[in-house]
Order: sequence, then structure tokens, then C-alpha cells
Amino acid sequence: MAGESQAAKDAVAHAGEKASSGFPPFDSSLFSSQIFWFWVAFGALYLILSTSVLPRIAATLAARRKTIEDDLAAAQRESQAAQAARAEADAAVAASRAEARATVEAVRQEAD
Repeated sequence: MAGESQAAKDAVAHAGEKASSGFPPFDSSLFSSQIFWFWVAFGALYLILSTSVLPRIAATLAARRKTIEDDLAAAQRESQAAQAARAEADAAVAASRAEARATVEAVRQEAD
């Protein structure tokens, strides 16, 4: 039993020595490798984004802008066509009213 407890104490002491170096990202002996891998990962991410993702986003935004501009132009054309049709309808109503007044006046004159 005494041998087992001494082995356990030695294992705990050995683990304590290993853990005494601290949190690995804050260990100054590892900074150079951490910085190297940071730049490798950052560079890879930058290349992926700049060559595939960002051009797709830019193309989508350009297509949306063109679609919106085309829709606005079509709406403007339709609005002008609707205004022209309304003006034509107003002119037709005015002509019909004038014709009706003329007919009413003609009937009054005949009645008198």
C-alpha cells in the first residue's frame, strides 16, 4: 500500500510540474509558432475570401442593383402610361359631357 501511495504522490507531483508552465497560449516560448500559424490561417482565409466569396457577393449585389434599376425604370414607364391613359379617359369624359349638354340643350330648344 505504501508503494502505491508513493507512486500516486509522484504522479501528482509530475503532473504539477507539467501544469506549472501555465496556460499554453500565454506561454512565451510558444509565441513564435502561434504567430506563424496565425498568419498562415489568416492568409488562407484571406485568399479564400478574396478569390471566391467576395466576388460572388459583389456579383449578387450588382445583379440586385441592376434588377432594382430595371424595375424602377419599368415602374416609371408604367406610371407615365397610366397618366396618359387617365388623361385620355378624362378627355373622353369631358367630350361625352359636352355632347350630353349639347343634346340636352337641343331637346330644350325643341321643347320651347
